[in-house]
Amino acid sequence: IRDAKRELKILFQLTEVQSKALYSLAQLKDTIVNVGTGEGKSLIYFMAIVILGKVLNIKKPIGLCLQPTNDLSEDKLQNQVMKTAFLTRSGDFRLSTEKTEFSESRSAVESGEFPAVVCSGEIIACSDGQQFLRNIQSNLVLGCLDDG
Repeated sequence: IRDAKRELKILFQLTEVQSKALYSLAQLKDTIVNVGTGEGKSLIYFMAIVILGKVLNIKKPIGLCLQPTNDLSEDKLQNQVMKTAFLTRSGDFRLSTEKTEFSESRSAVESGEFPAVVCSGEIIACSDGQQFLRNIQSNLVLGCLDDG
C-alpha cells in the first residue's frame, strides 16, 4: 500500500475503509466496498491497480471499471490520479481530458499505457467490447462495478 501511495503521489492518510479494502485486494480476495459518494472508492480502484500489478507481477496492469451509465463527468476527469481511458458509446476513448479516435488510441489503452479503463456494461457486451476484453485480458488485474 505504501508503494502504491508513493507511485500515485498520495500524500494524505487513507481511511480505515480504504486501508481494509486495499489489504483485502492485495491478498487477492474478492472485495466489496459499500460507502457513500465522496468517501474514496475511486482512490481504492486506482491504488488497487498498482498494488495488484505488483502482486501479480504484471508490468502494465489494467483495471476495468463498469458503470451503469456512460455519463462521465468532467469532475471525475479532473480529479483522477492515474491516466484513465473512458470508452464511450461512439467507440471513442476519452483519454484524460482529450477526445481521441478509438482506432488511434486503442493500441495505447490495450498495451497498458492507460491503466484505468471506465465504461458501461452495454459497451463491453457488444462485439467490439468483447474483442477489447480479449485484447487486455493478459494485463487485466481488477474489475469493479461503480454504482454510478
